Amino acid sequence: MEMSRRTMLKAATAATGAALAGSYGLAATAGPAMATVVSRPSKARVGATVTQLAYKPGTSLEQAMADFNAQVGRNFEVAKRYYQGASTWPVKDDLGDGITSLVARGCRGLLCFQPRVNGDDLTALEASLHAIKKKLTDVKITLWQEQGFNGGLTAAEFKQCYERYQSIRKIFPLYVDFSGSHHTTWGDYNPGAALVDGFAVDYYASVFVKKVSIDAVAKLADDAGKEFGIWEIGNCADPTDKVPSDRHVVEYFDYLTSLQGGRLKKGQLVGDMAWFNGPGQGSWKNNISGIRLSADYRTDRAQLDKFFDTFNGVT
Repeated sequence: MEMSRRTMLKAATAATGAALAGSYGLAATAGPAMATVVSRPSKARVGATVTQLAYKPGTSLEQAMADFNAQVGRNFEVAKRYYQGASTWPVKDDLGDGITSLVARGCRGLLCFQPRVNGDDLTALEASLHAIKKKLTDVKITLWQEQGFNGGLTAAEFKQCYERYQSIRKIFPLYVDFSGSHHTTWGDYNPGAALVDGFAVDYYASVFVKKVSIDAVAKLADDAGKEFGIWEIGNCADPTDKVPSDRHVVEYFDYLTSLQGGRLKKGQLVGDMAWFNGPGQGSWKNNISGIRLSADYRTDRAQLDKFFDTFNGVT
């Protein structure tokens, strides 16, 4: 059920140029709020999403997670899971390795679903989430992560999807997870603070070095008093990107630490942050555990450990 980033996401060239807070028209769009739902902040977790393809054949997902923790030096506590159409979703009699591995490792799940835009999958999605909740209660949900290019939804379809699946917020909190590479469409695809319990972005060092900032998404969360997380962090978002230098890796983590640390000091809610380890859009370039390692893996590990020690468990 869990799929690699290569399977899940289409290749995209990161846009160049500066991305400054407020420069992309990110005013919250109007939408119906659910009166019975309140934002559910929780302690932030720092973790990693690992794929079995980064390890020798026959490695289970649970073992891959354990190997990552042992090699990198921390017991990471949050991981993403990717699901496409309803036929791939966990059901009560078969939650699949993606969920059972989270249960076994005591990890929070950031679960990504791709339901039909017209709302026809609502009953099936609710049933899947209820089945998951019987075994794993620490979960956050996103729909059609990384806007636009992932599945090809238009901005209107993307926002309609959030409107039509609002009832799942009674089961688990619902987040919007933007693509850092596609920063010019954040405003178009923003479903609005009334329809989500928090904001997140997938943001890699290869995008950072192109001077793309994620301050604007953080501001969306701050203006609404909601969480802001970075659900995928790593070296490369695209296979055509060069592995960043050690210096750029340090600068990238310094930026993330400054952004989230500054928000924390102001009383804003810091959300979850997870490294992506495995073949996918960046191919092996994000591997800091497994068979073939990134050229930056020592720096990556040291910076991620420091990041964990700074933010894991903060409110």
